[in-house]
Amino acid sequence: MAHLSLNQQTVYLTFLLQGQAELLARSRAAALFVPKLRETLDLYVARQSVVAPAVVSPARLAAAARLQDQRRTAVLRLADLLELQDPGDAVGGLAASIRGAVDLPRGRAYVDRVARLTAAQAQVEALRGPIAALPAALAGMLEASLAAYLAAGRELAELLRIRAESAGQGVEMTPGDLVARVSATTSLLRHFREAVRLEAEVDSTLPRDIDARLFAYLDELQAQARNRLASRRAHATPRVDDSQPTVPAAQDPAALAV
Repeated sequence: MAHLSLNQQTVYLTFLLQGQAELLARSRAAALFVPKLRETLDLYVARQSVVAPAVVSPARLAAAARLQDQRRTAVLRLADLLELQDPGDAVGGLAASIRGAVDLPRGRAYVDRVARLTAAQAQVEALRGPIAALPAALAGMLEASLAAYLAAGRELAELLRIRAESAGQGVEMTPGDLVARVSATTSLLRHFREAVRLEAEVDSTLPRDIDARLFAYLDELQAQARNRLASRRAHATPRVDDSQPTVPAAQDPAALAV
């Protein structure tokens, strides 16, 4: 499991503990881990003393969310048009799948929107074949509208990432404190995920997709962290003096502060 920064963990823990509260309440494993995770989130929030800069203001986030809503509406209108042109069951099923691909969580909180993006991208990809079989004009409009919707979601995700990381500029922690806290939280999340997996194997009342619902967003954040670390290493200036020992990559405070 790749290390996330303190601020990335703050974003994820907020999504997990607030956005997935109902699902967590159904898990006995969660009852063991959630108190410590909540304590960690409270500590992270309490130690942030600087508000994110105006470059990613609430107004800018709201504008990005509105753009995503507008592009979603365009997709829904095309799905309605598709059904009007051909009310058959096959086309009705395709229209329903298109609506499902742009479905947004109740309340539409920014973090929930971003967590939904990975699934939406997979759903749109699965629709490429059926959409391509439609009349060329309608197929082209649907493909363009779906691509625009996903692009708006990615823009919102990027703004949210920048805002979360910028907020962390006010967190006063020594490099050692940072490494210890992030490492401990990474380990705790790993054990929590394994406990949920084992519980789901023996408890048929839990959703079959509980791992995806709780941890898919974590996987996405970790992939982003790995990509940024790889990019930083690729553009790093070679050391002239290699006589000094280097910090192992997994515990590099600079990497964790990204």
